Amino acid sequence: MTRPAGRGAAVVGTGFSDVARRSSRPLGAHVIQACLRAVEDCGLSVADIDGLANYPNPSRPVGAIVDGVDVAGVNYVARTLGLDNLGWACSVSQGTVVGALVEAINAVLAGAARHVLVWRGMYNPPGHFGRVEADVAEADNQFTHPYGLGHTVPAFALPYARYLWKYGKSRADMAAFVSRNRELVVDDPDAVFSGQPLSADDYLQARMIATPLSLYDCDMPVTGCGAVVVSSAERARDLRRRPAHVAGHVSLGLPRHNSPIMQYEHLAESGRQLGALLWKRAGLRPSDVDQANLYDGFSYYVPFWAEWLGFCGEGEGLDYLARDPADRVPVNTNGGALGRGRLHGTPQVIEAVRQLQGRAFHQVDGARVTLAQAGDPSHGAAAVVLTAED
Repeated sequence: MTRPAGRGAAVVGTGFSDVARRSSRPLGAHVIQACLRAVEDCGLSVADIDGLANYPNPSRPVGAIVDGVDVAGVNYVARTLGLDNLGWACSVSQGTVVGALVEAINAVLAGAARHVLVWRGMYNPPGHFGRVEADVAEADNQFTHPYGLGHTVPAFALPYARYLWKYGKSRADMAAFVSRNRELVVDDPDAVFSGQPLSADDYLQARMIATPLSLYDCDMPVTGCGAVVVSSAERARDLRRRPAHVAGHVSLGLPRHNSPIMQYEHLAESGRQLGALLWKRAGLRPSDVDQANLYDGFSYYVPFWAEWLGFCGEGEGLDYLARDPADRVPVNTNGGALGRGRLHGTPQVIEAVRQLQGRAFHQVDGARVTLAQAGDPSHGAAAVVLTAED
């Protein structure tokens, strides 16, 4: 019998850096802080780390990219931590931090590394986030930028607008989920939106950025980092924390159509393909999941992924999330990026691990199977299923 993909690897340590809307400390300092916290969390030392993986996509759209300021890649971390025993390193261009996590899992399974440090650092540069100031629209941009799709938000608004029209939904159907999501971080001192509740009316009356996306549909740009450590299941038994075993993983979710404009149907086709492969490789079903962590760079990706991963039917995502949390799988119980800031999938991964370790801020009783997914099919997506037992 073929062994399900991923078995034999485990996530053993997690760590967040301090996170701030604006920070006087450089990104590199935040990345090193998160990495050291993840290593210490599982009882290892820096000298034990022999593998590195990250997703170093910069936040700054144009201009020179400085390692340690705009990004903090494998070279920066290896030099700063003095990793003399480093034997494997990888930077991925697709799938956010979960894509890097998948590569780390594969490296451990292949014997290329014993303990791999995985991180994603986000830098919030001064000025207006994501503004494009180029005078010339080159390559595919010539078909988008002159027509108002130069900034990220208008481009990402299109598939959501199509979805709402196609299934007869409106922004009001999202309000309950966004409000409840904010409740999860109101008492969490480490969340950017700690102490800042958001009612459904607040959400509906929010300033529009690009219809139908409002201010509160977008994760807030921050400077910060999240990190985890991946080891083999055998070595994980001797470490400080209960390991979160990898049952299955997929790094796929790529656009399958050559179009410079994001279209809902194209995203859905790719997302459903990722979901089918994930459950096949994990040997599990959506009904086996006790707690799920879904990408929320924009609010609508949560109902999208709930559908594509099979937690509910097509066009039912918003109704599913509007249910009382007791009547569905608990989703993004640490607030995700909408509650913690734009940390690009690290809230999803770290919450999935901590739920299995029994130490989440909002612990789900008896959580034995969790899921972490990040990214979208326009730029690459990835997912991993974790279990309390090997």
